[in-house]
Amino acid sequence: MRTLSEDVEMAEWNGHKHEEVPTSDRWVYLVQYTSGSEAWNCTSTDAMILYSLTYSYKAYIQSQGRIDRLDTCYMKLYYYIYVSDLWIDHQIRAALAQKRSFNEREALISYDSPWRAGKSAG
Repeated sequence: MRTLSEDVEMAEWNGHKHEEVPTSDRWVYLVQYTSGSEAWNCTSTDAMILYSLTYSYKAYIQSQGRIDRLDTCYMKLYYYIYVSDLWIDHQIRAALAQKRSFNEREALISYDSPWRAGKSAG
């Protein structure tokens, strides 16, 4: 995503940066779930890219709501959710799709892992 900054204006809102939303015709505004799930709105866009999945269903929905406001001029909103190929990301995504928060301990107990069973990995 960092390579986009060569072609597209980019800014961030996270635990360390609170940059202003870009105003050019082509821009990306990276927002971390925990930082962006409450206390800010962005009605100047119709699309959102979500990355680094949150364990919290509430934060997941709240984050999407940041562009879904009454005063938006857009009729359709688009959400792109990046999920890595890691097992845990797929488990988190499945929990969020079931409208529940992800619980790492429960997921590890149900996962057929040699480490869970106390066996060696080799």
